[in-house]
Amino acid sequence: MRILIADDHELFREALRYVLVQHQPSYALVEAATMEGAIDATARHPDIGLVLLDLSMPGMGWREGIPLLRAALPPSVPVVILSASDSDEDRTQSLTLGADAFVSKASSAAAMLRDIQALIGDAAEAQADASARLADTVGGGGPPTLTRRQRDVMRLLGQGRSNRDIAVALNLAEGTVKLHVTAVLKALNAANRTQAAMMIAAHGDQIVYPKASAD
Repeated sequence: MRILIADDHELFREALRYVLVQHQPSYALVEAATMEGAIDATARHPDIGLVLLDLSMPGMGWREGIPLLRAALPPSVPVVILSASDSDEDRTQSLTLGADAFVSKASSAAAMLRDIQALIGDAAEAQADASARLADTVGGGGPPTLTRRQRDVMRLLGQGRSNRDIAVALNLAEGTVKLHVTAVLKALNAANRTQAAMMIAAHGDQIVYPKASAD
């Protein structure tokens, strides 16, 4: 499980990192100190399965940032607000904007970890579902087959690159890239590009291309 910790206080990130790793050493942790950094992290790490987000950080405000962060993630990835605020208004508004849970930093470490663990279970189930989609595709008639060019597009898609970035990297028209992305999503049976990126990161080696095709 890859977890994004977004908080501008380094000591809090360090404490949370320690608690999480002590509980489960296999967790892969990514950190950000700003809302912009958190959004950027979702592009660099498309396999993020849980976000732990401070409500107030420098730069972009949370009322603007939460919807943008939510849009950058698959709907199944929980966004958990960790906040020193006990305001009912802040809690309600953050949930309305797209957060999945609101945990007070005033909670004991045990209570906070218990809440986080429940959401990690939900996130792990969502990741397993994404893996199952690809397994069903492979089991239903062999590995998905892509052309060499589509395989190139898939590799960059798995890195969280935008269509424009892929077009520049591969010297293609952006419209052509869109067609290739559509083919990749169809081959993976993925609902969207973010889910596809998660599947590519986990199972990209199972996807093949015909030796005779180079388009």
